[in-house]
Amino acid sequence: MSDHHVIVVPGLGNSVLQHVWATNSWRKYGIIPHVFDAKWGNEEPRFRSNKQSVLMAEKAQRSLSASDRKKILTVRPLFDEVVPPSTVPILGARNDVVPSVEHVVSIVLAMTLFRRIIIEFIRR
Repeated sequence: MSDHHVIVVPGLGNSVLQHVWATNSWRKYGIIPHVFDAKWGNEEPRFRSNKQSVLMAEKAQRSLSASDRKKILTVRPLFDEVVPPSTVPILGARNDVVPSVEHVVSIVLAMTLFRRIIIEFIRR
């Protein structure tokens, strides 16, 4: 089994150590997670930082080719009180929904209990 390296970028206010813990089990599937601290700028109000990051991501999506989009997996819950569901899917990417609600709980569940979605996507 060959190793796959994955960069994980925690969102605003999310702990790097918690993401390291949540992705540690991926190693047994040949996936090496690298959790990157984006240092979102704690001095800025979170709402402004979140809005800016969403707008930047939407702008960056325009430059993605069809081939690029096939390499992207988005995972979102049934309901998220922080991230509007309409901002998550990327046209041409694989966009999955996990049977969960609440932002933080859903992130943890996606990386642990429902990790198979992520692992199978990476290993294909």
